Amino acid sequence: MERISAVILDDEKHVVNLIKALLPWDEIGIEYKGEAYNGEDGLSLVLSVHPDIVITDIMMPGMSGLDLIEETHRRFPEIEFIIISGYREFDYAQTAIRSGVENYLLKPIDRDELNYIHWIITENGAPIREAPGHYALYQT
Repeated sequence: MERISAVILDDEKHVVNLIKALLPWDEIGIEYKGEAYNGEDGLSLVLSVHPDIVITDIMMPGMSGLDLIEETHRRFPEIEFIIISGYREFDYAQTAIRSGVENYLLKPIDRDELNYIHWIITENGAPIREAPGHYALYQT
């Protein structure tokens, strides 16, 4: 089975490092393809490695995560997004939902959120695949 690939985009390096360190990438069949710390570098990374899943913050320097999602979906609508954000305002979540994002997690990221990320990417330790190139992301 082809491995799912993922990138992390967040201007807070400790958040990126936490997710990188605590998710069992190999165990859950995910190829980690990199990280970026601002929206513009994040878009470049996404366009160059074309991951299956992007874990992104909303507010980043250069380009917001919401703008990045819209730009990416224009080119690659099959890429799935998981938003992690410190913003609890409904407007951000509503905009993300209109952009096709199904998963919106609030910072600070803790073990429960990391377990949720693991859960939406996999089921029983195996990547969930609906059809070639498309991955199911489950909602709670």
